[in-house]
Amino acid sequence: MLFSSISTQNTRAIAQPQHIHPDLWRGSELSTYTRPTIGTGHESLDAELPGRGWPTGVLIELLIARAGIGELRLLRPALASLDPLQTIALINPPYIPNIVCWKNWLKTPRSIFYVRTAQRRDQWWAAEQTLKNGSCAALFCWTDSIPQLALKRLQLAAQTSQTLFVMYRPLAVKAIASPASLRLTLEPDRAGNLHISVIKRRGALHSKLLCLPRDTHNDFMSTQDGDMDRLAPTRTRTLATALAL
Repeated sequence: MLFSSISTQNTRAIAQPQHIHPDLWRGSELSTYTRPTIGTGHESLDAELPGRGWPTGVLIELLIARAGIGELRLLRPALASLDPLQTIALINPPYIPNIVCWKNWLKTPRSIFYVRTAQRRDQWWAAEQTLKNGSCAALFCWTDSIPQLALKRLQLAAQTSQTLFVMYRPLAVKAIASPASLRLTLEPDRAGNLHISVIKRRGALHSKLLCLPRDTHNDFMSTQDGDMDRLAPTRTRTLATALAL
């Protein structure tokens, strides 16, 4: 009887999940994305994300208590690294975008595609079509509620693109399951620092709380352009055109 010998090293290599399928990973380890990732610009956050950055071509959810706590400041380094010839799409942002502020904030001219919808279903449709089109480098979408079926459709649509797709949702949906590949909660403290918790990622559970210090020198702020992260007003009022996101 003949026996074929396989070295221990080769056996371990064959047993690695990624050798079975590139989208498989061990639950105790961080996954490595087969798609490109974009560095967050924050070392502590990169260390906790599969591929050491924001994944493209998937649904990313950032859960926030309210607008203006630093949710755009967090994405600024990633946006600055994108191809300036490609469009950044914004669907139902809390404020009307100010292109001058965006230009000064990112240090280069950008094409901003802004959509405001009256109906929620139109918002989800616009996001899905933008992803399927594949011409935008980044797509940011703000929504207060969305059914699971619509989320699944957006996740599938994102997988057909290489777009950095971020959906801002209320912190209250933290306990509700989502098909998103990456979910983070963002909560500010009184000093304006941003505390980040990774509640879903491709890998082991995350137990640490990350802290992104508030910029002490906001070079993207001026008396004319305002802050890109503007706190939501406590009452309804007309917003000046000088306000940006």
